[in-house]
Amino acid sequence: MKRFNPRKLFLACLAALALGGCSTIDVVDDLVLQQAAFDRCFEAAAARSDKAVTGKSPALYHIAAKSMRDCVIDIHATAAFPRSDKAIHASALTIINYVKAGELEVASNQVRKFQSAYPRRDLYLADGTSFIESMQLLLGEVPGGAAERGSLVNASPQLKSELRRKDYWQSH
Repeated sequence: MKRFNPRKLFLACLAALALGGCSTIDVVDDLVLQQAAFDRCFEAAAARSDKAVTGKSPALYHIAAKSMRDCVIDIHATAAFPRSDKAIHASALTIINYVKAGELEVASNQVRKFQSAYPRRDLYLADGTSFIESMQLLLGEVPGGAAERGSLVNASPQLKSELRRKDYWQSH
C-alpha cells in the first residue's frame, strides 16, 4: 500500500490553481477586449447616427442603422458577454434609425429580435412611455383600435392622438 505524500498533494493543488488561474485570466481578458471592440463600434455607429440626424437623409439613417445592428450582432455572437445596457441602447437605436430610414418591415423584425434578445426588458423614453410599446404602435403591431380606446399601451398621448387622427381620416 502506498503511503500518503502531502508534498505531492500540495504540488498537485498548486499546479491546478496555477492552470485554473490562467484560464480565468484569459476569459477576463477576452471579455475586456470584446467590450472595448463593442465600445469602439458603438461610438463609430453613434457618430453615423448623429450625421444622419443632421443630414436628414434616409440613406444616412440606413447606414447608421446597419452600423449599429452590426455592433449588436458582433457582441451577441459572444455568448459570454452579458446583455448590457449599452447593447440594449444600441438595439433601440438600430430600430429608430430603420424607422427614420423608412424601412418599417426591417424595423418591425428588429423589434421582435429586441424582445427575444432582452426578454422582459424595455427602455423608457423621457416622458415615461415604453420604447417597445411605442415602436409596436407606430409600426402597426398593436391593433389601431387599442390607440383609439385610450388603451393600456404605454405610448405617448401625442402618438396615440396622431394614430386616432389617421384612423379617423382613413375611415371617413
